[in-house]
Amino acid sequence: MIIADDANDNEQHVNNLADELNKLKNQSVLAVMGHYASDLTSEVIQKYSDNELVLISFGSTSENKEKRFLNRDDYFFRTVPGVTYHVDKLIKYIEKEGYKNPAIFYNESSDFSKSVYNKFIEKFKDKIGNINPELVFKGDNENNNSFAGKNFNSENEVNNAEDADVLILFPDGQTSQSMYNAIEIMKANQGRKPIIGTWTLRNNRFLEAAKDNPEWVIEEKLVVYSPYFFDNNDNKQYVEQANALWGDASSPRTALSYDAAWVLINAFLKTNNLNRQTLQETLNNMETVQGGATGDITFDDNGNRNNLPGLLLEVKANTNNKETGLKFVPLSENGSP
Repeated sequence: MIIADDANDNEQHVNNLADELNKLKNQSVLAVMGHYASDLTSEVIQKYSDNELVLISFGSTSENKEKRFLNRDDYFFRTVPGVTYHVDKLIKYIEKEGYKNPAIFYNESSDFSKSVYNKFIEKFKDKIGNINPELVFKGDNENNNSFAGKNFNSENEVNNAEDADVLILFPDGQTSQSMYNAIEIMKANQGRKPIIGTWTLRNNRFLEAAKDNPEWVIEEKLVVYSPYFFDNNDNKQYVEQANALWGDASSPRTALSYDAAWVLINAFLKTNNLNRQTLQETLNNMETVQGGATGDITFDDNGNRNNLPGLLLEVKANTNNKETGLKFVPLSENGSP
């Protein structure tokens, strides 16, 4: 096993890393478990495929066809559900709450953020109606004043979204300033409008920023999609072991990383004459991997996780959390945990 750091850098660093891993064919580097951000994965997915090197991601959720997330050569797998699952949950909740005029913040330069935005627009138009283009605030890595930039003015943009009935935040996987800016939007909003977003918002930074002002986030003021929640998990053994090792079983990234490793371990054990090609053949023929952190694992014909719909979370007070006094909890269908 080799542990490598891609530095969450979606340009030179991750490409250099992929080149070095691809060269290690004779040293039996058989698969790569990563990358977290869709932006990084999209940079190198073709390189791994060209070198017959399996890539299994625990975090890349983009469904951008141009970047091969939905059109692969059978070398890409992911244990995290794609953005369609995220958006379906969000749209269903938005319909129930009766929101019709959302303000949307996303990063056009990010494969993940752009993918979830495009899917959201598609589903919103189909289920609810058209989006007001004046309430779409697009980020751009080259524009420091945008949602992705260092000079983003959160107070001005929240004021510009005054006509919205809900704020939709789609920051990227921390490959720009958009996550920081999303938190600044929450601060500027001060709980006046509900905030809804995908799993990048399931982040303790939001809770830390609201610890002195819980009214900004509680009572469905912050609702986020998550692919996993430990109390709803079928694999109680994983939860017990994670709590014993780290004192915490709540992280979706940890659970989905466990799943990626578990899939590879099962494939290794089932493969005769193990090499890159035979491993890829085994993975493509595996129907179900039992006992993952998030339960049994199945993939569709494109290597996408297809049996983990995820759920919505809201924020509640938690006196046991000395750092923030808050916690994420599941949101039931009627809006109460």
